[in-house]
Amino acid sequence: MVQAEIQWVRNQDAYNVDKAPTIELFNNYFKSGISSILFQNIRELKALAYSTYGFYVESQKKDDENTFAGYVGTQSDKMNDAIAAMNELLTKMPESAEGFKSAKENIRKSIDTECITQNGIIFIYLAAQRKGLNYDARKATFKKGNNISFADMSTFHDTELKGKPYTYCIVTSDKRVTDDDHKNYGEQTKPDMKQIYGY
Repeated sequence: MVQAEIQWVRNQDAYNVDKAPTIELFNNYFKSGISSILFQNIRELKALAYSTYGFYVESQKKDDENTFAGYVGTQSDKMNDAIAAMNELLTKMPESAEGFKSAKENIRKSIDTECITQNGIIFIYLAAQRKGLNYDARKATFKKGNNISFADMSTFHDTELKGKPYTYCIVTSDKRVTDDDHKNYGEQTKPDMKQIYGY
């Protein structure tokens, strides 16, 4: 395997509907696509990735934890640099006025144009019930999203992601990346084929 697949995983706090608008904005600004902070910094600016993303996943149930997941697919010889680049963005989020404006517009357009009809109405209702809600959470995102400042989003980033421990999931050739490289990032666990595939 020539490529190195690296994923960052972290469990966050339990679901909180008040954070939903900020999470939606953060994901649109940070996560993926050619205008995202990750794509612009890791792929375009530093040429360290074939692909990259990172997003904050809200739990499907009220009492379950949210999750953060990040990913970089890169050449094996660039693995350490790619990890450093992602960790830098998890420590300090760059500010892009144009990117922030675009993220807000994307949210409004998405909600404006998304029609929930027929069976979808029931599924949206049941999803809200599992989160302890009796209304569509997108309503708050639509109303509050435009009033969220970059400082608000930056505070969310610093509170939820900065300086936090992550589990690294790395898939790469052991002929191209050594155990010492992996151990730079914490205690190493190497699952065998039975643990991965179950047989």
